[in-house]
Amino acid sequence: MRRYSVQAIRNLDLISRNKSTLATPQSIENRLKGKDNKPLVSILPSLIDRHLQKNRNDLDPDYRAKLLGYLYHRQAYSALLRVGPRLLYENEYINAKTRIKNDNGNDNNSNFLRYDWKRFELKYFLFSLIQTGKFKSLDLVVCKLITHFSLTRKSDVIYLINSVLIKMEKYHLETNKQLNPKEIIFKWVKWMNILNGHCEFNNYITNSSILRPFLEFIVRLSKKKEPAFFYEVLDEIRNRQGLHTVSQFSTTLIQLFNHYRRFGMIESIWFYKTNKNLPIVSSDLTSILRTFCHLGKYDLVGSNYMEYPEAHDDNSQFDYCLIAYANLHDWESLQKQFNALFGIGKLPNIQQYGIVMFALARLGELESVEKLYSQLLRRDMLPTYAVLESLLLAHYKVGDYDSCFTHYEFFEKYDVKPSKYTYAIIFKAYRGLNDIEGALRFLKRKTMKKQVEFTESHFATLIQTTSKTTNYVVGKELYQIMQSVYKITPSGKSVAALMDVYIESGLYDESIKLFKSYIANKKDQFIDDNVVPVYNKAILTYININDAHKCEELIEYVINSKLPTDAYFYEVLIKYMVKLQGNFDSAIETIDQLMNHPTITVKPSHFEIIMSAYYKISYYEGIFQLYKKMTQMNIPVNSPILLYLIKSTFKYSINDKEKLSDAIKMLEQIMENAAKGHLNVSIKKLHPSIVAWPMRIISKYSSSKKALELLNKYNELFYGKDNPIINSKLTIMRSLLVLFGEIEQWDDFKFMFDKYLARIEYLNTLPSSTVPNKNFKTLLIGIIPYELRFLIATRQLDQLPKYLEAWQEKGFIWDNDSWNDIILAYFMDPQMIEEGMKLVNDKFIHGFNLIHKIRLLRNENKEDTNIRSNNETRRALPSIMKLKEENPENFIPKLYLTSDVKTRIMQLLDNYLNSTDNKEAKLKEFIDKYGYFMKSYLMNPRTFVKNWEDIEANHEKYFNELRNTRRVLPSMKF
Repeated sequence: MRRYSVQAIRNLDLISRNKSTLATPQSIENRLKGKDNKPLVSILPSLIDRHLQKNRNDLDPDYRAKLLGYLYHRQAYSALLRVGPRLLYENEYINAKTRIKNDNGNDNNSNFLRYDWKRFELKYFLFSLIQTGKFKSLDLVVCKLITHFSLTRKSDVIYLINSVLIKMEKYHLETNKQLNPKEIIFKWVKWMNILNGHCEFNNYITNSSILRPFLEFIVRLSKKKEPAFFYEVLDEIRNRQGLHTVSQFSTTLIQLFNHYRRFGMIESIWFYKTNKNLPIVSSDLTSILRTFCHLGKYDLVGSNYMEYPEAHDDNSQFDYCLIAYANLHDWESLQKQFNALFGIGKLPNIQQYGIVMFALARLGELESVEKLYSQLLRRDMLPTYAVLESLLLAHYKVGDYDSCFTHYEFFEKYDVKPSKYTYAIIFKAYRGLNDIEGALRFLKRKTMKKQVEFTESHFATLIQTTSKTTNYVVGKELYQIMQSVYKITPSGKSVAALMDVYIESGLYDESIKLFKSYIANKKDQFIDDNVVPVYNKAILTYININDAHKCEELIEYVINSKLPTDAYFYEVLIKYMVKLQGNFDSAIETIDQLMNHPTITVKPSHFEIIMSAYYKISYYEGIFQLYKKMTQMNIPVNSPILLYLIKSTFKYSINDKEKLSDAIKMLEQIMENAAKGHLNVSIKKLHPSIVAWPMRIISKYSSSKKALELLNKYNELFYGKDNPIINSKLTIMRSLLVLFGEIEQWDDFKFMFDKYLARIEYLNTLPSSTVPNKNFKTLLIGIIPYELRFLIATRQLDQLPKYLEAWQEKGFIWDNDSWNDIILAYFMDPQMIEEGMKLVNDKFIHGFNLIHKIRLLRNENKEDTNIRSNNETRRALPSIMKLKEENPENFIPKLYLTSDVKTRIMQLLDNYLNSTDNKEAKLKEFIDKYGYFMKSYLMNPRTFVKNWEDIEANHEKYFNELRNTRRVLPSMKF
């Protein structure tokens, strides 16, 4: 035995000298490998005493943790419990009576833990108590730990309590004996009372460090247990610890289930509290009102709210009351009930005003809400939270986002505290304005004042706002801040919002990466939130990259797993059918089936997807039919739906002045009916594009004066006659540019064009604009032809190359038609013709040749197929056609010279050569500089060039070789 002791001490000395190693004395390790640990238990205390020379204060804490960790991981729990007290407690010697021998031992509570204990070494000690079933001793040690260190090392104490909780549950699952879930809950409640003086937690977010592991435990438990189990737990707590504790803990349970969205369990615990006449606190009432609204039990909301006036200190409670009242009564009933008060001589009180105003606000009845507000002010009544919230909501519902901020100030004016719902509306208003700058300032200001607890829904709205500006950097940063600063755990809501940002920014790989990461982690997450929004965005991502297989796989998973789908899921499903399958009939059939769905409402966006596809293929009649279907189904329309209707009508009428006049009248009627509330629209303030797009068409094909009249009419109907705000909208500025260009008012055009570019520059240089707005890149498309006309009219075409370079540096791109307009403008000016030739030679002649080559090969293949009989062998396809058949998307150039522009520039080059003195020298120069273009130009005799027959005769050999080989030939052969 002595020989083993000496060797063990030598090994312990070696570990002490090398703190970085986790090595353990070989003799101890050999003993641990044996079946009987008794010799080890008996020898360790003496080994440690001899090693420390009877002075435990010299023991290095790192070595102490290593030794305890080594014993724990080798499952030497009994040995650890013998050694642990000698290492972790202050008293120098601990006799046999003070050692933790069994669960009925006489533990000396006078022993204090050492001041320098570490989390992990104490965790090994506590875990060993659990592994050996010494739960009474565990309770004593944890209570002592809380008592002595809750003030000086509270975070460590919380960490250890949480660790013990998790370990106890794991022990129960592994052994299924000695420790049942009820006992785990009892211990946790007891420890919380000692730690905090209570066990009532009415806000999960602010107490997440304490509650998170317990929430995980409760959630897992609730999936296996019926409400009766929790009734038994609460009864036992009442018997053991009294009514006060059971009331507090039931409040905590309600909040945990509220965070987890287990509304059935919330209802059960609420009924337990009310049946037992336990005190009701504010968070209890708020949670049950939310639950009743979610479950559709609107009739219980008002009665429960009125029954507990002592718990009315949360404004969001009245939000739920208003929602319930609005769902229980339609407007006609509410109006009759409200007006009847005047008839019987009883005037409405402020609460009744709030209820009716909120019901009207949800319907978007802004005018009625404002009338009632004026009425109550005339009666010298002070607005309440419900009244001010109704005003705010009414303006948001009609799309008057700017007024939302004005009415938000009324909360401060009347000293009324806003709620989470108030801030949610404000953030949505910022989203409607695409104003991430203002939203971030608002978030910072309210965070500094700590006026409200921001939730994941608030951040999801903020993140979605960045998708409007394709600012994925800020979106990702907000996602991180939500977790790190606000301690909010992401659920499907915020993950889907960030995926949306990636999709809008064209970062499809990032979207898929986030999706896969979330789903992989979901297996280990305890919050059973709605994952469908994440699947929706994943399917949308795969639609954008044309991966039909992945789309089908995810759609099948959602359906087969019976996940609770939402309206947006069917929107994505319709998009998949239309874009990847081209199956319009199935998409329309899906909408018809949704009309009979018990919980999902058909939305304008479902029709919008099909209309968009119809418009691309110029199937205007289909758009008219869909609009008729919407009116028959009484589905409200939105601005995009109306725009497709207007565009189709104008396109259908564009070649007939009389029909075009009818289309203009229809547009005027739509605007008037929407403004007056006579049109079933989702938002009464129609988007400026409703008038902007028709303005461009009317300016081109009808009357510029009429286009201006329409703009003024729109401005007056939706913004007010004297409100110039509409003129700062980019879509309106584009239309004005078209208008000024069509009537050739070049001074006005120049002023507006400069203002247009300055506005884009301003939006791109805001502090939050960390990346350029992807949507801004195309804002010169459709404008460049007018800019060209302006430069030609003002004899500044020579400035165009400089402008083009500057615009490209700023990230602008333009379509192929615009490039062809630029090329044509260059060729029309003899001094700029070489700029045009360079463009065509470098970028555009190749696309033209490719298109015509594929067209020629396709026709030859068809002829070959028609001529040969079935028994004859088909001629082998050229490699380019094989690749084209494998993937139809191959060999489709983005930039190419159109046939009509090619014909025109050839003619203009003919005219240019006719104006030169030495045609052959100029041709030789052009062949050297612009070989590809000149090959096309010289492929046929230029009969309109003076004396061309002489040039053909002088260079007959060159022309024959060029036209036979169809290859670029150097000028030396000319």
